[in-house]
Amino acid sequence: MNNEHIQDLIGIIKEHKKLNMNTYLDHGKGTPLPENSEAFHECGNSACIAGYMGLLPSFIAMGGEQSLCGIPLLSYEGEGKVYSSSSYSFWRFAGIKSMPLAMAIVGRVAWDSYTCYSIDGWEKWDWVDAVYILKNLEMLDSMDLDKTIEWLSAVQLLSNGDK
Repeated sequence: MNNEHIQDLIGIIKEHKKLNMNTYLDHGKGTPLPENSEAFHECGNSACIAGYMGLLPSFIAMGGEQSLCGIPLLSYEGEGKVYSSSSYSFWRFAGIKSMPLAMAIVGRVAWDSYTCYSIDGWEKWDWVDAVYILKNLEMLDSMDLDKTIEWLSAVQLLSNGDK
């Protein structure tokens, strides 16, 4: 796991204290996408976990870019400009083992060979929930997927003491 990247992500989320899991970058109609944290802050808008990741210098240094709607993308290794999903980008950025965990955190839905999982309450996560998840990422990465989904579905209850 890349703890430095995770700390960068926790830092930007704590700085802005606005999370909207329903959009990558909520930048307002007709407003250009912010290219960095300072421009984003001036707008006073919100982002999802992946949207914040896309603004980080450490993500950009890995070759990360934003799509026209703010989706953070990395190109596949050795494939040039063949772009990835935000889940793949988060998986690589965070340095975690579990791709289903990356799918669950960034996209609400995860699947393994046999089952498709959906996280209850995902769209209601706030910035405190996001920080709580990221602080527990190493534990989540080592858990069985069923237990991970159960934990993520209860995250608002679990993180409530931090609010």
